Amino acid sequence: MQINHNIAALNTYNKLNAASNAQQKSMQKLSSGLRINSAADDAAGLAISEKMRGQIRGLDMASKNAQDGVSLLQTAEGALNETQDILQRMRELAVQGSNDTSTDSDRTEIQKEVSQLKDEIDRISGTTEFNTKKLLNGDLEAGSATAKATKLDSVALKTSATQGTSIGANALAASTTITTGTNDQLNINVDGAGANEITLSAGTYTAQGLVDEINDQIGKTGALAGKVTAELTSDGKLSFVSATTGASSSVAITAGTKDALVASTINYGTPVAANGTASANTSTGSTTLVSLADSNGNNLGIKAGNQINVSVIVGGKEKTASLAVTSTTDLDDLATSIRDTIGGTAQVSISNNKLQITGQLGESFEISNLNLSVQKSSTDKTEVADNFTNKLSSYKETQTAKDIKDDGSLSFHIGANQDQTMKVDINEMSVQSLALSSVDLSTQQGAETATTVIQNALDKVSAERSKLGAFQNRLDHSINNLGTSSENLTAAESRIRDVDYALAA
Repeated sequence: MQINHNIAALNTYNKLNAASNAQQKSMQKLSSGLRINSAADDAAGLAISEKMRGQIRGLDMASKNAQDGVSLLQTAEGALNETQDILQRMRELAVQGSNDTSTDSDRTEIQKEVSQLKDEIDRISGTTEFNTKKLLNGDLEAGSATAKATKLDSVALKTSATQGTSIGANALAASTTITTGTNDQLNINVDGAGANEITLSAGTYTAQGLVDEINDQIGKTGALAGKVTAELTSDGKLSFVSATTGASSSVAITAGTKDALVASTINYGTPVAANGTASANTSTGSTTLVSLADSNGNNLGIKAGNQINVSVIVGGKEKTASLAVTSTTDLDDLATSIRDTIGGTAQVSISNNKLQITGQLGESFEISNLNLSVQKSSTDKTEVADNFTNKLSSYKETQTAKDIKDDGSLSFHIGANQDQTMKVDINEMSVQSLALSSVDLSTQQGAETATTVIQNALDKVSAERSKLGAFQNRLDHSINNLGTSSENLTAAESRIRDVDYALAA
């Protein structure tokens, strides 16, 4: 018999403690619903569970981020919907103003509405915000680490066109006498429509005076008026130029009943016999012209002796230059002149019948407001150069080329971990960026060309809305995927961390 130790009592006490601890743990699991309440319950399981919980909470927040992103995109796209409605109204007004049942005073009233609509486009672009972040003012445009200006595209240009010309063989005399019934007639045939005879007024004329008299008589002949113009070349020869710059324009000059082409009279062609029968030198079609054309195919020809003036804003400063047009000037010469005017390493080229300008690399270099106009020579009596300038609104307004050193794109964090992001960029949608600054419906021609300019703006807004819609659709799929991942990961974490009530005791 042992006197100092009660082994039976100690054994009973130990078993009581063990049972009490086990009961306490079971009650803790049952009351908390967790299998792991402390690291001692399952050290490895706790580490795995906590890592999964971080992923789950990250996925849930990423889903909220994506939903906020959708809201931002919907705000921007909703604003562009209104911009598009405005452009549709402007296009409608342009078509209305193009109709000659409207007077210029009517078009002035139409332009008042257009001006207000352009102001509203700028207001929408400058004030549309989400959480104080401006969406359509260009702050969110994509960029790159190296500065590089975006391209400026003009309305399509046509590089091939012909204009009928006919140039005399000899220079006009300093003084020419026209006698009625003797040497006062000649025939002009434009574009193969048939010879039309004109009769000159009797009198003694200087070389230029004779040219002016011929033009006066052409203007009085319905079949010729506006279709051909007499000119004096730089070497003093009599020249006839058609007003058409189509693909098959021609001008032919022959003797009239009372021949004005005799060598002693105006020296136009080969010397003729006394009976007055003769034929003049004729020429059909010159490629010596520079011809620009709008999207409707309206050719805007210029010719030797004209001057093309170039102005452009570069880095906030206006630069100007001029290009003297000769018989060999072509569009590549015009592109070179524009490039030299801009300066730096800017590139100007003709591609796909469009004038394209790319700003220089490596520094801030913004190009805007390229403007071309034609200055006629003192002897130029045609309307061709005027047409070039008057119809130039299709080309005058080009989109601003901006160098963007910093990428303004939004970064939507749509994952639980670092760098699981999605880039979203939104372009500027102002009047200038949509190339609408020069839209002016106060004249018939301005309204005519504005239709294409506005349509180009509509296409750009449509493309931007389409891009934003694609971003939204992607985010919707991201939200669905994040929800599925969170659900499955929660189930896995539950199997590690949660108590199994059937086994809790």
